[in-house]
Amino acid sequence: RPFGGLFDRFLLQQEIDPVGTTPIKPLESQRQFYEEMFAAYPRPHIVTTLYSQDRNRRWPILRAVDCLTNVVKQHGGTIFVSSGDDAREMNAEFFNHWPKNLSTPVDVRRVTRELKNELGLFHFADLFLGINSFTSNLAMNCDLPSIILFHKRSYMLNYRKNSFGLHPVSGTEIADICNNDINEKINVIFGHKK
Repeated sequence: RPFGGLFDRFLLQQEIDPVGTTPIKPLESQRQFYEEMFAAYPRPHIVTTLYSQDRNRRWPILRAVDCLTNVVKQHGGTIFVSSGDDAREMNAEFFNHWPKNLSTPVDVRRVTRELKNELGLFHFADLFLGINSFTSNLAMNCDLPSIILFHKRSYMLNYRKNSFGLHPVSGTEIADICNNDINEKINVIFGHKK
């Protein structure tokens, strides 16, 4: 959990309470960018991150595809893949395995390379579902309802009432997190459908 602690300290140095109200407020330019670039996609808007430099924290491609396709089948909507350039190969593999009969997820890096623009997505999307990462911390600090996948319990972090952390009950890999547990949390946020 070193990155989460570092992010918390950064917020506190900026005199932002990481537990109180939404610390990162949307700017009008971010709202406009979201409206122009993302709003037309079918809702719900689900942001995900699969890649971490730490191999233990990565969401295995086939597990991510399986889970996220089930989310789209049950709730509809659009998947937005958010990441840095270091995730290019893993993201390409994810897109290659995505079922052709479903709407293709949006690669956010192809839409914008600027974090200030991407923040609009985090403010106005409906859910973050992905690994413990910079992106998950960003989602929580934009008050985006979140389901964060941790590879072990000791890394769990949750400082928002609308965020859920999941870790493997047995095992030490994100692949060991049961899709049923993820679906249960999604149903808490979205309500049960289909």
